[in-house]
Amino acid sequence: MKQQFIILILIVINCYSSTAQNKIMKNTPENKLKSIHHKENLLGQAIYKSLKEENSNNWILLYPTNDEYKNMLQLLLAAKNEGLTQQKMDGMIEERKLEAAAVYKAEFETYLKQADSLGINWKDAVFEKFDFEAMNPPNLKLKYLNGDIWFKCHQNHFVIEGIEAVEIETAYKLQAVKGIRQVDDGE
Repeated sequence: MKQQFIILILIVINCYSSTAQNKIMKNTPENKLKSIHHKENLLGQAIYKSLKEENSNNWILLYPTNDEYKNMLQLLLAAKNEGLTQQKMDGMIEERKLEAAAVYKAEFETYLKQADSLGINWKDAVFEKFDFEAMNPPNLKLKYLNGDIWFKCHQNHFVIEGIEAVEIETAYKLQAVKGIRQVDDGE
């Protein structure tokens, strides 16, 4: 199930990454673009808040609904992406309906265990910034986002890395997260 979601994102990246050349936008005092990148920053805050509050229901809401997922696949099908057929798309949608919530909840639990093993106490954690790169693939009405959330807990710094999301209508919807790790001060 999760592999199919990742395959979907890889299709978008592989088809269009060579022409998408947007800069990384950082939420720093020197480059505050909150009004322009409001949706992106909302995604970063929502991911962090779900983990901080240990709220799996909010985590699940970060992912596309069944209808949003279907619309996303239809856009890919209309763009004539290799390997995606109507029959394959219908199968992906049916499988998603049956398994998505359980997969997302299990993923969330894995990240909480990962954070616990790193010694992260979410009550003491402090959000620092959300770095992201946004790409507008040509011939496709989807905007793709890749980013990392930086935060600290006590004197240690951490990153929620490999965040992948797709813009659907008025918000970004999560596709994948690589994991959480501790970082050196020089990173």
